[in-house]
Amino acid sequence: MAGLVRTAEALLGTRGEVALHSQVVLSDPAFLKMSVASERAGHVIIVPRGPRLVEFLREKRCEGFVVAALEQTSTSVLLCSETKLPQRMVLLVGSEQHGLPVWLVQSGLIDLFLELPLLGRTGSLNAHVA
Repeated sequence: MAGLVRTAEALLGTRGEVALHSQVVLSDPAFLKMSVASERAGHVIIVPRGPRLVEFLREKRCEGFVVAALEQTSTSVLLCSETKLPQRMVLLVGSEQHGLPVWLVQSGLIDLFLELPLLGRTGSLNAHVA
């Protein structure tokens, strides 16, 4: 998660917002070492898993955001230089071991599934790299 916060802050500055599932993460020594204080420079919010996440996604949709997920599914759009992305987008990135929870993928809350074209034998990337 620290890598994701750091990458988002470096690439988007204050225009980006990263939602983490717990406040506890922000005080973890390993997180603090890797984030290099980017959690203070960028915009980090806490959105717990479950009902609060569902509420958050519905709020963002009402504000005009498209909810997209970086997840390999049968309907995923393969990202390439010609891919047109929405101007306002919430991008969901699952855990590195398990991806997004099945309940969330099947919830109907995700408008667009995106997939990175991976050409090597390794079938996935670390979340913050993706």
